Amino acid sequence: MICSVCGSEFSVEKFDICPYCLTPVVVEDNTNNEVSEVLNEAVSTELTSTIEKNMNIEHSSTKNIELDDEYEVTEADLIEESEEIDSPDIMIDEIGLSVRAKNAFRRANIHTLNGLISFLENNSISDLKNIGAKTVQETEALIEKLGIDGHNSSQDIVNKEYTDLEKRIFENMSLDVDFLSVDALVELGLSKKIVSSFIDSNIKCCQGLRNLSTKELSMIVGKRYIDRLTAVATLLEQDLMSLLKYVLDNSRLSREYKIFLRRARGETLQEIADNPGPQESSITRERVRQIERKYMKGILPFVRELLFILKGSNNCIGVQDILDIFDDDEYDQILLYVSKSCDEFEYLDFADMFVDRNQEYSVEEKLLELLKDFVADGTDLSENREDLETALAETKLDYLDKNSITNLLKKNNYTFYGDFVVKGKASYAQACMHIIRTKFIDGIKLSQSESEQSEDLITLRRIISEKYKGLSVPASDRALSSTLIRNGLILRGRGMYIPQENVTLDEDLLSEIKNFIDESDTNKVFYNEIYSNFEGALNFMCGIDNYNYLHGVLAMRYPDSYEYNRDYLLKNGVKDEHADSIADRIYAFICRMGRPVSKKELFQEFRGFSNIMLIMPFVNDSRLLQWEYNYYSCTGILDITEEDLLVLNNCLCELFEENNGYASDGLLYEKTLDRCPDFLEKNHISSEMNLHYIVAKMFDSTMDFKRPHISKKNRINLLSTKNVVMYLMNYPDRFTYQQYISLCDKMKWSRVTASAVLVDIEEDYARLSIDEYIKNELLVVSESTVSELNSLIADKIENGVLSLINIDLEGFPDWEYPWNEFILETVIKKELSDYEVIQPIMKDRRYQRGIVVRKEENINSYAQIVAKRMTETGNHKMSESQFLSFLVVNNLARMAIPNELTNSEYIRKDGEFYCTII
Repeated sequence: MICSVCGSEFSVEKFDICPYCLTPVVVEDNTNNEVSEVLNEAVSTELTSTIEKNMNIEHSSTKNIELDDEYEVTEADLIEESEEIDSPDIMIDEIGLSVRAKNAFRRANIHTLNGLISFLENNSISDLKNIGAKTVQETEALIEKLGIDGHNSSQDIVNKEYTDLEKRIFENMSLDVDFLSVDALVELGLSKKIVSSFIDSNIKCCQGLRNLSTKELSMIVGKRYIDRLTAVATLLEQDLMSLLKYVLDNSRLSREYKIFLRRARGETLQEIADNPGPQESSITRERVRQIERKYMKGILPFVRELLFILKGSNNCIGVQDILDIFDDDEYDQILLYVSKSCDEFEYLDFADMFVDRNQEYSVEEKLLELLKDFVADGTDLSENREDLETALAETKLDYLDKNSITNLLKKNNYTFYGDFVVKGKASYAQACMHIIRTKFIDGIKLSQSESEQSEDLITLRRIISEKYKGLSVPASDRALSSTLIRNGLILRGRGMYIPQENVTLDEDLLSEIKNFIDESDTNKVFYNEIYSNFEGALNFMCGIDNYNYLHGVLAMRYPDSYEYNRDYLLKNGVKDEHADSIADRIYAFICRMGRPVSKKELFQEFRGFSNIMLIMPFVNDSRLLQWEYNYYSCTGILDITEEDLLVLNNCLCELFEENNGYASDGLLYEKTLDRCPDFLEKNHISSEMNLHYIVAKMFDSTMDFKRPHISKKNRINLLSTKNVVMYLMNYPDRFTYQQYISLCDKMKWSRVTASAVLVDIEEDYARLSIDEYIKNELLVVSESTVSELNSLIADKIENGVLSLINIDLEGFPDWEYPWNEFILETVIKKELSDYEVIQPIMKDRRYQRGIVVRKEENINSYAQIVAKRMTETGNHKMSESQFLSFLVVNNLARMAIPNELTNSEYIRKDGEFYCTII
């Protein structure tokens, strides 16, 4: 220590007063770290300032030079410094020593840097008199920093510092961080002041730092902070994942990290405020919010850039891709939580994926609007799968699979009965009405007698049992019939029912309806057309709530005025064969519009017409055709010449020749675009769909059509894509997934279609490996192999479950096929009747995630496996961390993650899991 009175140095460890003048010791409250920081800053500032003065004077002796952040050199200073250049030396006072060190050097008659260098040629710092250990340590650290070894001069140091100024500190920075916001550098050790300096210099992301020299950086942030930049530059040489891990590791023990992790796990602000944790002071909800917001701000830039890297050129990022980044559950939870807060991405919880956020609309809302229109009053997703795939493709949402669609519908309170989906909870009458509309077009024969069974009701019950699982109907035919009648059926003939009639007549209203019929432009008026124009009044004044009911009332009130048919009436004595058809009216409407019309426009023009009334003419009439999804056209607005038809026919024939009688609309569009682009242009044909519907009308008599398939007449069964695939692959005994995908790509089928159809194909083929398939009947397993395998499975199964994930296949019996986790599942399902393989809800053919269980356990889901173990161990309620540990201990790790556990099986509340399947 240096005495403030006499200037002598002594050790405070040995003396509490100055041994020279007896002045009491006053200890300053400075830590070693503070001394080191002052030393480093002093060295960096003073030495760099002196060096820069020397370098600038060499280049210019006539203009003002900035020596430090806020000091400008005068002309006299330039002359003085120019003289010093001839004999460069640096005063000891300028190199950043402490007062006690400078006093020690003065007593030894050392006043300049060259004098210090000369002294060190034959001496060391400890040889100085009256110098303490702390001063020796401080001075040696400075000498090492300056590179003084007793053999160089102050000019050497100046030259070295000049070279250092030209270095590019950030030149080895990883390409991963080019677009990382400079704000993120605060988390890597830079002060907000330095980061603000970058932003003020228009450096918004790390890419702007790469080519800056040390000198340029020092001009931006100040010379004293260069050493801090060097440390950060070293960190930025790592990839983005390593940087994010570094940030998380550095904060892992902090209170902020723990609070943010709890928020990521789903705890509310109030829960954290009420339970701050052991040895933690109380905290308010607002403070929790502030801590979360600050921590989020620190790591969000890293996560945002990481998401962009993960996405690449893909349509989406799977949640599993994010969870696979770190092998740490806490980091996984934080990363997923932050990802959901990233403004550039939209999280689709029903599909477990992230997609680019569109500023104009939400992807989820856009998809839901499409599905609302598609489902309407109820639809069978299996029967209309290809239409749904087409609609998804047209809206560029075809990266979503059927499971995602199902999850979204369930999320929005749609109910499934097998593949039949309806908004809300459907009564069995509602589902029966759907079946009647689709399967009993002309009505259904009901029964009011328990002794007389209706064949139609037998068929109705069979359809419900096969396709609408979970829907319960009365066992009594009489009870079922009575319910259907109450829900809108009327008697149409003996035993045949359509919506009922029972009305209170209003003469003025009926007279108005008759005037409407007589004044209409057509001689064929449909009951539903009439009903739609008077629906409100009919319902309110007469209780007539459907057009069939109206039919009966009109026939009763005006029996001789018109000729009544089942769906329409004829006026003016016209015969049915000469009456206007719906097709005629639709054709005239489209020609009048001069362009394809939407389904919505058709319903507006033909009010009251049912969907089937408007769509069937496009199936049966050669003049009308579908144009694209929910859009329709006619030949009257198309320009198709005989020459055009000849070119189209030739294109199809060539494709048939190349593909054994088959052509897809994608192949046809490509060939037509090459052969006859004028035809496409003049008819405004912009997609395969447009062209498909045109050729389907033009060549209906010689070819078969079912989007996206076209074939020679009666050559291929086009009812399903599976039939087409088997035909084109020549019904193989064995095939590979790669062969299948190559065929799909060649035929220009979408990958969504390919994945969906493969599921159907796997019903007839057994999987041998990740790539190979063989016909079920050709996979023969000997009894001895089955017996050995049965024993092996029994030995390996633990706690009632056996994971096929990375299963050890050593010791399995030899046979003609190599063992792997896929063929093992195949053989278990085919031959081991005592076992079942449970798969997760979200399947991925690339990975084997099956769990083997005994059939006698009656387990059919991942969640039930976990519930069984919880029950066996008596743990019916546990925290999430306990729950995850429980999975590992019971060999259930990664078999059941929380989003696999449905609400019907588990309840999550206040960060705990309650098992409800006991």
